[in-house]
Amino acid sequence: MILRSITKHVRDQNWFAVGLDFFIVVFGVFVGLQVQQWSTERTADAHEIKLLGELRTELENSITVTTGRIDSFTQVGEAAQRSLEFLESGDDCGDDCWQFVIDFFHASQWQSISAPRITFDEMRREGLPRSRAVIEAVESHHVEISALAYTMNILPKYRNLVRGLIPLTIHDIYWIQCYKFEANKETYDLECPQSVPAEMSARTIAAIKAHPDIIPTLTVWAGDIRSTPVSLVDGIEDAERAIAAIDKELERRK
Repeated sequence: MILRSITKHVRDQNWFAVGLDFFIVVFGVFVGLQVQQWSTERTADAHEIKLLGELRTELENSITVTTGRIDSFTQVGEAAQRSLEFLESGDDCGDDCWQFVIDFFHASQWQSISAPRITFDEMRREGLPRSRAVIEAVESHHVEISALAYTMNILPKYRNLVRGLIPLTIHDIYWIQCYKFEANKETYDLECPQSVPAEMSARTIAAIKAHPDIIPTLTVWAGDIRSTPVSLVDGIEDAERAIAAIDKELERRK
């Protein structure tokens, strides 16, 4: 239709009309491109908002898991301290040998440290988030956790050493009666009932006390595990700042 109009106006040498026709064509193309660009930007914006929501959930999950680690590591650190105090005292375990055995076992507990980052990595591959504040806040969280994981994601020597001195019968009882894993969190029962003869507990304590490497390896592990919760708290605070940055960005997009 527009081509026929242009042809007619050229034939009639109506140059004003020809110019107007060309203006209409160019303007129409321009508007079409702008609408397409606007639609593309809206789609991209909606995609990023969706991913920001998923990233927020990912950080919340990281906080939940990390909080569970803090509680568990605190229990392990306390058991390690009690075990060291007992060893260094030189006292006999008396009628409490079972409880000391359980403390030595509790002190050997270990969990890997990590922070979920599937969504964040996906966003970075796509050049997102566009907010520098969000990027820096999330990266700060992952740097904190990764630095801690570098030193903590290695099994402590004490773990294998002491477990090798504890009879298999006690291992079986421990995992049934003295250990719980619920809601992605490990819990260690301090009131674990004695289910083996007292003589077995006493022999186990004697073997542990007699091994020359128990105190050195437990001391190293106790030092690491007792300081870990403080660093994990820093990681949680970073995650909370990242969530606040995401919320601010989402509010700005409304």
